[in-house]
Amino acid sequence: MSLQNFTRKLVFFLLVISSSGMQAVFLDQHTFGSGISVQAIQQQVASLRCFSTTSAQQIVTRCRDAEIVITNKVELNAVILNQLPNLKLIC
Repeated sequence: MSLQNFTRKLVFFLLVISSSGMQAVFLDQHTFGSGISVQAIQQQVASLRCFSTTSAQQIVTRCRDAEIVITNKVELNAVILNQLPNLKLIC
């Protein structure tokens, strides 16, 4: 899937779940390359925090308040997911 198609689909999902007041975090933006724009995503959420990369030890801290987590390579296992009670969507 191209980055442009990914962004379009993600924005569509954000619209569907009425995310205007939601907190989002992008854990590994660097893995998508420098050409990706998050502007459309930012317009659909209350806040979007972007990190170039995220280590396993940083996941819970960075995602604790997030309702939406965007990731490409960062693995979210059951132990991590159980520590994220606000999480509603993983992209």
